[in-house]
Amino acid sequence: MKSKTCYLDFEFNQVTESPVNLVCCVTLDESTNEEMRWWLHGNPKAKVALKKYLENFNYFVSYSAIAECRSFLALGLMPTDYKWVDLFLEFRCITNHNDKLQWGEQLVDGKVKKVSKPRPKYERVEGEEQEAGFKATHSLAEATFKLLGVIRDTEHKNKMRDLIISNPGLLSPEESEAIVDYCAEDVRDLPALWDAVIKQYRKLDPEITVHTIKKFAYTKGEYSALTSIMEDRGYPFNYEKTKNFSNQVGNILYEVQHEINELFPDIKPFRWNRKEQRFSWDQGRTKAWIKENVTGWEKGWLKTDTKDISLSLEAWQRYFDYKHDYPKDIFGAQIVRFLKLKQSIYGFTANPDSKKRNFWDSVGKDKRVRPYFNIYGAGSSRSQPSATSFLFLKPAWMRALVEPSPGYAMAGIDYSSQEFLLSAILSGDETMYNAYCSGDVYPSFAI
Repeated sequence: MKSKTCYLDFEFNQVTESPVNLVCCVTLDESTNEEMRWWLHGNPKAKVALKKYLENFNYFVSYSAIAECRSFLALGLMPTDYKWVDLFLEFRCITNHNDKLQWGEQLVDGKVKKVSKPRPKYERVEGEEQEAGFKATHSLAEATFKLLGVIRDTEHKNKMRDLIISNPGLLSPEESEAIVDYCAEDVRDLPALWDAVIKQYRKLDPEITVHTIKKFAYTKGEYSALTSIMEDRGYPFNYEKTKNFSNQVGNILYEVQHEINELFPDIKPFRWNRKEQRFSWDQGRTKAWIKENVTGWEKGWLKTDTKDISLSLEAWQRYFDYKHDYPKDIFGAQIVRFLKLKQSIYGFTANPDSKKRNFWDSVGKDKRVRPYFNIYGAGSSRSQPSATSFLFLKPAWMRALVEPSPGYAMAGIDYSSQEFLLSAILSGDETMYNAYCSGDVYPSFAI
């Protein structure tokens, strides 16, 4: 079959289910420049026709290809049978450690703002990273602004997205038309965006060829396709045990707070609130303890933006860096224990007053967890799923909640120092490679 490329975008909802519920799709044939619109919500005939149409192509370009690949699965197409360019990943790659693209004028909440590079982490106060720096989401709106100078109406995009996610049974003709228009707007920018990405790569490395750029793009796109299968399948867990655990979060925290009060009766950092029937943190007593017992706290202890003593986990860990064992005679160690526990288990409870997602937001009707994997989320290009929905990132004792079906098994693999090895191979540094082969890169690297 002759090589044919299609730019496309799907809209769907019910992301915690398999298959997802397809709403619409817009395609753009690169060779003919023909744009086609497909309304899929409650329309099985259109799905059959779209599937047949897509089979005419072997290359696809999209923004955040995992969404399109999950849509392929919903149509009965295997995404790994095709080549993908994921412009979301490409934008992440070209902005990674690239000050010219990462800072300066950016589209923030629909408005153009000039943002500056934050100070080194060790010089910041609590909360400064959010205030002084710009944490890119690498959205399509951010990408089209930075690379094409196009200012998207993000308020309208959010409105359309919220309408789609709400999954109404029926949509008015006006709503349907608005959703397809919104989808088409995204597709029309993709060809120019792909060209702009290629130009940025060639700015970074004038020797690189377009063929090489595309070759690596297809490899990254394959990772998107494979990840889409993982997201669509989800992973199993013991639903009843996890529900019981979730219901006991308040009691677990109570037991730890009560124990810390008994271990340190002179400090007694947690005060009982009769009205709310729970402990609250007596921050005044805790800060007084820091001033009296931590040498050099004036200069070394992390401060808030109001120059007050921070009580964040990061602040405590600078002086009490305990990871597994928390000595019961060391107050700072017990506070670290409490804060880590709180961080780990709070994601299991739904707080109606919070916009933060909790574990149950990623659970489908089939009682499988479908987390967002956040691929290429790390500066080293690792995936960075949130520990809220990815139990494998939780403390070891929580991972027991992951439970395969009878007759099945699950295995976890932890690669050792893989970025170090890749750096050695790509740089051709034989000494670095030998350090990796020694079994422990840290002493070898120091030597």
